[in-house]
Amino acid sequence: KSREAQLHAFEEMHERVRQDEAKKRLQEQLDSIIRQIPMRFRDKSFEDYVIELEAQNKIKSIAMRYVETFSERLKEGAGMILTGKPGTGKTMLSL
Repeated sequence: KSREAQLHAFEEMHERVRQDEAKKRLQEQLDSIIRQIPMRFRDKSFEDYVIELEAQNKIKSIAMRYVETFSERLKEGAGMILTGKPGTGKTMLSL
């Protein structure tokens, strides 16, 4: 192989290793986040959210819209803060 071909092969291998390491770090971060989610919420979805008040229906709709447009919100740096009394479903909606 020519020196140029060897250099190109090395650069490609280095890039694959770099990407694999980045994927591994991302997976480790995701695993760490998931471990912080209380067990009782890990298998929940929006369908499990019990609506008792009209305000809960509205916030569920807002939360669902936020999730549907999450990529855009992330690019904008836009977050969502849920506030309210205990037992209103803030944790459930945040996951």
